[in-house]
Amino acid sequence: MTTGYDDRLFIGTSGWSYKHWKERFYPAGLPHGKWLEYYTDHFNTVELNASFYRLPKRTTVRNWHKRTPENFKFTVKGSRIITHLKKLKNCEEQLGLFYEVFEPLKDKLALVLYQLPPSLHFAPELLDDFLESLPRHIEHVIEFRHQSWFNDETYAVLERNNAHFCISDYPGKEAPSVCVGDVAYLRFHGYKKRYGGEYPREHLSEVAKKICGWIKEKRRVFAYFNNDAEGFAVKNAKELKQLCRSILE
Repeated sequence: MTTGYDDRLFIGTSGWSYKHWKERFYPAGLPHGKWLEYYTDHFNTVELNASFYRLPKRTTVRNWHKRTPENFKFTVKGSRIITHLKKLKNCEEQLGLFYEVFEPLKDKLALVLYQLPPSLHFAPELLDDFLESLPRHIEHVIEFRHQSWFNDETYAVLERNNAHFCISDYPGKEAPSVCVGDVAYLRFHGYKKRYGGEYPREHLSEVAKKICGWIKEKRRVFAYFNNDAEGFAVKNAKELKQLCRSILE
């Protein structure tokens, strides 16, 4: 059942190819090669967390595009070489390779997420220069892991470059509920400082109310659960999706 908001509400998980999800989410007899199709029967988006560690082959990316529905959306996470090793400096070669690899996603590429390391403190000129170097036809979102970034100057740099702010609840580095531009982007790492922990329904109900408020303000919302250790990501993503639909329908 559609809600009329399906072009603005995207809820999923940070990856889909976790072996320990077999029998927790994927049926026991379902071949691994069919997992993506099964995933798209339940969710309309996925965040590719694995691209932070290594880039897939371009042919693999092209295959993902073919195997997913027309309205399915991918968010891909930028390489740690760019964010953690290069720290956003002198990374033109790595950026070129990254966007070349993911070009086959075409219109199914919703956003590219760059997660900054905790050691990278507030540096607005560095952020501005980096964002200016990125392709303008692709939207970007930044996840900050140091609290010095949580200020109006950061948000202004993002807005000036048509980039967005990541609302992350990473334990000890929680970000404020800030939207920059027409996108609200949320990453769920675990409830109440327990990394990978399950979120109670009461908490998700409050999140759903906030999400639906953003939807009604004509924003697009992307919400991804990264608490995958015991399969909680799938369970919580389904619950949040159900709660949002019950409000919007």
